[in-house]
Amino acid sequence: MSFDNFINSLQLRFFKPYEFLIHTDKPRNQQPPSRMWGNIVVTALVLDKLRAQFDRPLIITSCYRSPTYNSSIRPPGASLSQHQAFTAADFSISGVSASDVAKAARKLRNQWIQVPIEFERVTVQVPKGYVPFWELPERRNNGKLEVQFKGGIGEYARFVHLDSRGSNVNW
Repeated sequence: MSFDNFINSLQLRFFKPYEFLIHTDKPRNQQPPSRMWGNIVVTALVLDKLRAQFDRPLIITSCYRSPTYNSSIRPPGASLSQHQAFTAADFSISGVSASDVAKAARKLRNQWIQVPIEFERVTVQVPKGYVPFWELPERRNNGKLEVQFKGGIGEYARFVHLDSRGSNVNW
């Protein structure tokens, strides 16, 4: 399966596959390995919900970062960055403050999100240890897979970081 087909299988209303590959053409970066694609599923579905809620363009500015690329950007990304695990996205919503976006994202935490595909998350090793994330709670509702969103939400001056690490963390 191609990355395009994988992302299209999520039935996102507002995103195209290439939006999750932002900066993967940069020196020292690359596209996420196929075994990691499942890691972005919940993050992508939450971003789609936020885009629908605000009814404004949502621009992803960072998603997957290889360990080499993550350590080369300035300022350097966290050594155990969720971007390296392909669970994270940095983004902004046109005309909406980062504070309002972060507040809306936090309200989505612990909600059950229907997932249209079966997927597997994998832990990846980075130079200083393992990228910490845990399994997300899941259940079947009328035979359909649902996953509970638990993740990190960081509020910055001009963007928001959102990840599906499996525990709720704010900064």
